[in-house]
Amino acid sequence: MRAKFSSRLKNPMVWLILLTLAMFVSSCRNNEVEVPPLVGDSGHHLFLTIQANPDHLVIHEPGRPREQSDISIQLKNQQGQGVPGENLKLRILNATGNEINIGRLSDYNVKTDAAGFVRVIYTAPDTSEIGGATSIIIEAILTNASYPREVTDHHEIELQNSAVNPGDCSSGALVPQGDITVAPANPVVNQTVCFNGTAAFPTAVEFFWDFDGDGRSDATGANACTAFGRAGTVQVSLLARSVDRDCGTTTTVVTIGPGAPASCTIVASPSQILIGETVNFTAITADPDGRVRRFAWNFGDGSSQTSSRNTITHKYNRAGSFAVVLTITDDQGNVSTCQTTINVGEETPGAPVCAFTVSPTNIVAGSSAVSANASASTDPDGTIDQYTVDWGDGTFDTLSCPGGVCPTPTGLPIIPKGTVTYANEGTFTVTLVVKDNDGLTSTCTQQVTVCPAAGCNQTTTQCSNGIDDDGDGFIDLADPQCTGPSDDNETT
Repeated sequence: MRAKFSSRLKNPMVWLILLTLAMFVSSCRNNEVEVPPLVGDSGHHLFLTIQANPDHLVIHEPGRPREQSDISIQLKNQQGQGVPGENLKLRILNATGNEINIGRLSDYNVKTDAAGFVRVIYTAPDTSEIGGATSIIIEAILTNASYPREVTDHHEIELQNSAVNPGDCSSGALVPQGDITVAPANPVVNQTVCFNGTAAFPTAVEFFWDFDGDGRSDATGANACTAFGRAGTVQVSLLARSVDRDCGTTTTVVTIGPGAPASCTIVASPSQILIGETVNFTAITADPDGRVRRFAWNFGDGSSQTSSRNTITHKYNRAGSFAVVLTITDDQGNVSTCQTTINVGEETPGAPVCAFTVSPTNIVAGSSAVSANASASTDPDGTIDQYTVDWGDGTFDTLSCPGGVCPTPTGLPIIPKGTVTYANEGTFTVTLVVKDNDGLTSTCTQQVTVCPAAGCNQTTTQCSNGIDDDGDGFIDLADPQCTGPSDDNETT
């Protein structure tokens, strides 16, 4: 038996069968053992991918919107399936791998969603934060401690100057496919006109406009607007750049019209004045495509004045009818005129008003000092320059007050009687004549009674007949003949 068995073992076919059985048994035993999770070096079976759209941004001046890029990150396993719920750390690096603070991310610590994705926004800096063009790297790192072998990926974003020169282009292969569109097609001075470069470069992602021919970028974007301050023909240049930094240029010629001139109307208040009075002028203007910058007034009396405002005042020193002409200039240089008429008349002077009082009220012949107070006299359109008093007894006194200013101690028009008092008793009519600065005069009177030297309180003898001869209910005393009339010195 042993020999037979031994001889069978020497048979090669038997050895092949035994080896196959051993491999099958071993395989069955391995299926019964639980496979441990991937740890350590097995971390390389997870993969990170980052995409940035766009991956080139323009650095603008402060105050302009900052450009942004959508960052999409996915964590996948070796079968290409998204891995959810894993924490990732994001960093901004420079070209040498050092972490920097240029621009910002919307989040720096994130977790993958159900499909293994993370989405954040990168915002570019402005020119106050960075001096010139550069590039940054967005890096994502898996932070799960079960994967000590680093799982990471990164993506570069170019930061470009807002003023782009043709030298910043990788090639000039971007060929215009159409024309720049201009709206409105026939603009005028100071009117907003917009240019669109999409039809010219449909594949471009950046547009740089030069409106004044100095070779520098005046505006960016597919659609850009400006206004031109002078009439004439201008050439507008466009530099466009594709995502691959291929560049192309094109131009368009625009004719800027002078625009419509402004119109004006003069409002004068009042329109009829007297010499020396002030008239207020107001210019009402309308400019359909700008505004009025200059107002040149000609007042028609040989005087003129220029202003940047639409209101002005003026006085005329002589009578007459004056044509007031206004010349306006708008911000496009257009000139137009309008006019109105001002009638200036001479003042019609009015006579002064005469009024006065005499004091004292009890005048004693030969002893009382008498004066006339003309302070109640007035001149509505000027001044009273002279006062003349006729005292009724044959004497006169005059007081001169040039410009209405009297040379008296009080400055008031008080005229003392030159002859100190009345020499005789009786009733006297005092007359005042006032003369104003226009040479016009007015006259007014007062009657005064001068008592006898014995005094005003002495009994006066009645008329011999004791009759009210003038029929006014009083016995007449002033008239020795009792024939009246007398209304000033009577008693019942």
